[in-house]
Amino acid sequence: MDAYLNELSLCTYPTHEAARDSFKNFGECMKLLGGFGITCIRVPEDLGNHCFIHGTSYYQIIRDNNFIDDEDLRTLMKSALGTLFQEKEIEDKYYITDMNIGNVPCKGLGLACEQVTNSVAISFTHEKWTAPTYWVSITVLDDEAEPESFLSETRNICNQQQCQTHKDSLIKRKAFLVQTGYELWLKRNELFPNLKFCEGVKAQMKSLKNATSELEQVIIKLCELQSVASRCTIEKGIQESDFTSKVSYESRQREKDLRDRLTFLCPDGKNHLCSWHARYTPGAGRIHFYSVESDKVFYIAYIGPKIIQE
Repeated sequence: MDAYLNELSLCTYPTHEAARDSFKNFGECMKLLGGFGITCIRVPEDLGNHCFIHGTSYYQIIRDNNFIDDEDLRTLMKSALGTLFQEKEIEDKYYITDMNIGNVPCKGLGLACEQVTNSVAISFTHEKWTAPTYWVSITVLDDEAEPESFLSETRNICNQQQCQTHKDSLIKRKAFLVQTGYELWLKRNELFPNLKFCEGVKAQMKSLKNATSELEQVIIKLCELQSVASRCTIEKGIQESDFTSKVSYESRQREKDLRDRLTFLCPDGKNHLCSWHARYTPGAGRIHFYSVESDKVFYIAYIGPKIIQE
């Protein structure tokens, strides 16, 4: 998934120190975004020639060992900022004729907005571009070639805290690019770092039909479980109210009748009774899991039809 540089954040800093801090902050944000599925930052064609310090361009800065003494950061800034905006391609696809914020053209914020690529814009340190979200005006041509304008929200990141603010939504966005159950299994650790999957789930995921509503619903539920797992604490435990959808604990009677079938060998090498379950449709789908609040981890033990007595 691509992110987009907010070109409106490009400026000339008054001192070398201010520019250096901005580059370091930008690089740290890029590192975090890489873990959320962002593979590159698309940039305007003239970025290389922009002077971040009077008389010193972007290209000169990233080649200057005295300015950026972190070799990893310099390599990251060279590689990840090497892909140009593809606005012509996207404008043709969506019939976009204008993208602006406050009547100022904004390619990066516009391309990243929810109604276009639903990605994220990233800004260099700039006093005017510090908000985590902005509303962008998009103008498109309708079926009769008449202009139609609407507002679309776009995510913006200018510091590491905002990376965390948008973490869940970006991971969800990344997850929905998955088209098959097998791909979901292969990318499980990348997409859901707080979920650990029992080995039996591999076959259950692979059996999900490609690009179906069932696969989509499983992804939705796993995203929610990931979000709750990442926030859980041993002091509070987990409650049904922590979830936005139907997630509950098995009744005492079902737990008693189905104890053997609800017990699974989990990634810690132990057998656990996995009574917690999320529900999904179509059908009576269930995702059973066991919570380990001390590690902020859920063991995903089962994905499939409602478990019944044989």
